[in-house]
Amino acid sequence: MLFSIIMTSLRDFPVLQFSLNGYIAQHSRNQFPLRKTTTKSPLEKGVKGVVKPCKKRKILSSKTIKSDIIDLCPVKAFASIKHTSMKKLLVTGACGFLGWNICQATRQTWEITGTAFSHVEAIAGVKITKVDLTDFAALKKLFQTVRPDAVIHTAAKTSLNFCQAHRSESQKVNVDVSVNIAGLCADYGIPCVFTSTDMVFDGLNPPYREEDPVCPVNFYGEQKALAEEGMMKRHPMTAVCRLSLMFGIPGPGATSFIQPMIAAMREGRELQLFTDEFRTPVSADTAASGIFLSLEKVHGPLHIGGNERISRYEFGAMLMNTLNISAARLIPSRQKEVIMAAPRPPDVSLDSTKVRSLGFRPLPLSEEMKKLVTI
Repeated sequence: MLFSIIMTSLRDFPVLQFSLNGYIAQHSRNQFPLRKTTTKSPLEKGVKGVVKPCKKRKILSSKTIKSDIIDLCPVKAFASIKHTSMKKLLVTGACGFLGWNICQATRQTWEITGTAFSHVEAIAGVKITKVDLTDFAALKKLFQTVRPDAVIHTAAKTSLNFCQAHRSESQKVNVDVSVNIAGLCADYGIPCVFTSTDMVFDGLNPPYREEDPVCPVNFYGEQKALAEEGMMKRHPMTAVCRLSLMFGIPGPGATSFIQPMIAAMREGRELQLFTDEFRTPVSADTAASGIFLSLEKVHGPLHIGGNERISRYEFGAMLMNTLNISAARLIPSRQKEVIMAAPRPPDVSLDSTKVRSLGFRPLPLSEEMKKLVTI
C-alpha cells in the first residue's frame, strides 16, 4: 500500500520517479534473475525430432501459481474514477493477429498505444510506436513516455518450428521481454495481461484446467511456461491468459492459420490435416473479450478456449462445409506421418469453465466460421 502511494505521488515528479524505477528494476532483476540454461533441457533429448513427453517434469506446479478471481483490482478502481480522458492501454505486438483484434475491440473505450517492430502497420484509432522490446532501455523509455494504466502483452515469436530451430533468439522475446514488462508493470503499480498458450501442456491429460501443472513438449511451450513463472514472480497482479488455437478475420499485417487453409481449399490443393491433434479453437475477437475480463477480474492463469473439442481434420471439414468450398481436397493424416521440427502435443483442449463464470460467451464454431465468408 505504501509503495502504491509513493508511486502515485511520484507521477508528478518524473525525475524522482525515473530514479526510483531504475532502482526497483535493478532490485527486481537481482531478486528474480532470469533462468539460464547451461545444460541440455529434457526437450533436447528427443529422437529424430520427436520429444518425449515430460511426465515428471514440472516447470511450474499448481502450488506455485494460483488463479484468483477478484472483486476489485486497480482496473476497476480506475473505472470508478472520473477521468477527463480515456484510460491509457499499452498493447505490445499490436500489428500482430491477436494484437490487431484486441485494438479493434477496445479502441473506442481506451486510449491505445501499440508497439510493433518487424511489421509496422497503421491501425485506425491507435498510436503505433516502433520499438525493439528486447532493448530494455527502449522499453523503459516507452513506459515513461506512455505512462499506461494497463498493459496487454501479446508480442511473441509464435512459430513452433522457428522457436525449435532458433531457441536463443526466440527466448529473448518470449521470456526475457515478458519478464521485463512484468517488472515495469510492478514498478508502475498497474495490471498486466500476458497472452500465453495451450502449448504449455503435454496433451496427455485433457481437458486442462488452470491448476494443472505445465509440462511442454516443445521449446515454444517451454518458453511460454518460463515467461508465466517469471512474470508472476515479478508482478503477482499479472493475468496469464492461456489461449487455444485462434482464427478469425486478419489485420493488415498478420493472418491466422486459417487464411492459407481457405486459399488452399479454394484453389483445390491437397490439405493434409491431423485426425489425432485436438484443440478447443476460439476466434480472436472472442478471445479478446475474455482477455479484457481477465484484466478486470483475474490474477494468475485463466484458460480461454472455445466450447468444442475438435481435431484439425474435423475443423477443416467444418470450414469447408460452412464456406461451401466444393473444390477442397482434405487429406486425413496422423502426426507421426509428418516430419516437423517441433513436436506437437496430441490433445491440449482447455477447460474454460472459469472464464465462462465471468461472462465469457464464445459462439459455436460454425457461427464463428460464417464471419469468414467475405475473406
